[in-house]
Amino acid sequence: MKTIDQQLRHAQTSSKLINGQMQLHHFISYFLLFGCGLASGITLSFYLKDISFNFQLNQFSIQSQISPSKPSSSFSLISPPPSQLLPLGEFLNQTRNRTGLKEFLRVPNVSHDMKEEELLWRASMVPHVGEFPFKRVPKVAFLFLTRGPLPLAPLWELFFKGHKGLYSIYVHSNPSFNETVPSNSVFYGRRIPSKRSMTCPAQLGRGRYNPRMKPTIQLDQWRKGSQWFEMDRKLAIEVVSDRKFFPIFRRFCKGSCYGDEHYLPTFVSIKFWRRNSNRTVTWVDWSKGGPHPNRFGRMEITREFLERLRRNGNKGCEYNGRRIHICFLFARKFMPNALDRLMRFAPHVMQF
Repeated sequence: MKTIDQQLRHAQTSSKLINGQMQLHHFISYFLLFGCGLASGITLSFYLKDISFNFQLNQFSIQSQISPSKPSSSFSLISPPPSQLLPLGEFLNQTRNRTGLKEFLRVPNVSHDMKEEELLWRASMVPHVGEFPFKRVPKVAFLFLTRGPLPLAPLWELFFKGHKGLYSIYVHSNPSFNETVPSNSVFYGRRIPSKRSMTCPAQLGRGRYNPRMKPTIQLDQWRKGSQWFEMDRKLAIEVVSDRKFFPIFRRFCKGSCYGDEHYLPTFVSIKFWRRNSNRTVTWVDWSKGGPHPNRFGRMEITREFLERLRRNGNKGCEYNGRRIHICFLFARKFMPNALDRLMRFAPHVMQF
């Protein structure tokens, strides 16, 4: 009897185990079926979206090819045919501003980042057509060479007053000078970059000549002139284009050799002596000798003094074979304390 009961319990246990295994098998089957359905749905969804997107792209592309001249609000990711691409030159012309004569003639800022060689090359570019295709107002350019501030700047301000548009101003100062001027000054923003340094000459005349300048520059060709000089545009172009004499001065005019007193007189006397007036625009008193001329202080400045120096005393002078009464425009050197009397008398004598 006991054996029969054990067999029945064993049969029931086996039946439960089989039923549990069948339920687990069904659960796994249902799970796999659900997973396959989910994967199939996702795949089908992406496939249908891709078909719709490609269809729209093809439709937009066909529309753009049928009517390329009409603007379309549709967005196309397909590049236009090669025949519709603009040449590079035409494309650049359409995408940048055109430069007219007005922009070409606009005066650039005097500040620049060019090296000396680059600046000279740029300055040598000039038109070769003599006639101007526009109304041109001639100007006089003033270049001031100075170590620091201009001691007679207020007098020059008075001189330039009322003549705007008839002059250009450039200030070439020592590289170490870093002061500014008021924004209402004619010298404001007119300082040009410089690597040049200034030294006081100790020797005189031909004593500054360097024999190593031979054979390009001989001793009898060596000249000394005033630090005030005047030249026309044609001669100025020759100066900035010089590649024969200027390199010699750059190499051998050192120390006591003062380039702005010797280079221009020497260069002009060698190459353009027929155009050299052999005179200066400023009266200088060398009667005391030495490397520097006589200086004039405050009490020496009178109206009669200024008139006398402009007329070269009572001697007068000749220019281009004609007798003239104005021999000098100004004089040097004036002390800073002479400024107030210069501003009082100079406008009457010089008529400005």
